[in-house]
Amino acid sequence: MRAKQLANGGRVGKQRGITVIGMLLLIIVIAFVALIAMKVVPMYIQLFTVKSTIESIRKEPQLAQMSTTDIQKRHPEALRYRLCR
Repeated sequence: MRAKQLANGGRVGKQRGITVIGMLLLIIVIAFVALIAMKVVPMYIQLFTVKSTIESIRKEPQLAQMSTTDIQKRHPEALRYRLCR
């Protein structure tokens, strides 16, 4: 048995796995990516919502004859911009 341990470099078996420092670094990286995602994803959702709203208003056939106030009166829920988030 002792000869086998010496042949393996003093180890009984081949060790596998992640160290505590490796696990900590992995958790830090995952937390950083999650933080960035929580900051960026709402902005993209708002961007695509505004784009689709503008596109749907732009496709209206009477748009050329409408004034700005007429457009705002016709689509109040679509043009509402919420600053409090």
